[in-house]
Amino acid sequence: MNALTKIRNAGFELTLLNENSIQIIPSSKLSDQQREFLRQNKSELIADLRAEKAVNDVFHKVVTCYTPLGNPIDIMANDADHAEFLQKMNPSLGNAT
Repeated sequence: MNALTKIRNAGFELTLLNENSIQIIPSSKLSDQQREFLRQNKSELIADLRAEKAVNDVFHKVVTCYTPLGNPIDIMANDADHAEFLQKMNPSLGNAT
């Protein structure tokens, strides 16, 4: 388990603020041991957060899906395969077969 997963599993949210800064919420709940863990793993955490951001920045596609009553709802697809699946499984009422 990587450092990012460990700290998230402990109930913290991490955000990359800039090239060398991480925001941790709720920081007031960090124990001394967790603070030391963050210091020791800062470069790994930043690298993992950058990688996540790169993946999220690459693919942003909103697919309009429809509820059983025919109401449109916009869903953010995770990737191209997910977008294709949403479009296939949620045709508009005019395209339903």
